Amino acid sequence: MPLRALVAVIVTTVVMLVPRAWADTAWERYKAVL
Repeated sequence: MPLRALVAVIVTTVVMLVPRAWADTAWERYKAVL
């Protein structure tokens, strides 16, 4: 696999996972406040 393709896959994975992790963290904080 070319390096450029590997970087593209990694970037795509990070972009998909980061918002989900951030939303889960925000939801846990929200429940903790309540």
